[in-house]
Amino acid sequence: MAKVDEGACGIEQPVAVVSLGNGAIDFTTKAIIECNLAETFANWIQDEVQPEARKILGGEVTGLRIAASYTCRPRNNVAGAKLSEHGKGNAIDIAAFNVSGHGWITVGGAHKGDEARFLKQMRGAACDPFTTVLGPGSDAYHSDHFHLDLAQRRKGGPSKGLYCK
Repeated sequence: MAKVDEGACGIEQPVAVVSLGNGAIDFTTKAIIECNLAETFANWIQDEVQPEARKILGGEVTGLRIAASYTCRPRNNVAGAKLSEHGKGNAIDIAAFNVSGHGWITVGGAHKGDEARFLKQMRGAACDPFTTVLGPGSDAYHSDHFHLDLAQRRKGGPSKGLYCK
């Protein structure tokens, strides 16, 4: 895919992702993201999400509802805010996981038991490979999806460059 260049926004090495695992996990819409994010995301799904879906839910993740990928906009679509990581192709938002035997498990939905445990585990597991993890409870902008990005931050201090809320 050719470099994306839209003024302040753009992606040096963009990829268009429509599925993972050789088609085993379909996306509801094509995600245009930076190559490093695509690799990190695919590894997280393979190494964390899929094994936990099997362990906690007894099923396979077969689909992901993509809420957002590349879009040239400010953070939270607030005029005057800093450029969103989405504007760099450095963020992806997941609104739901389709798990065999369970159907769509929506992020931010009213879940109990194993489905609630699965979502909590996925959020926690994202706090290692991604530098920013936001979701329900973070703020009103992220009440119905997980926002995952690779924002570059100063690595000093107690956060070590991570923002996991």
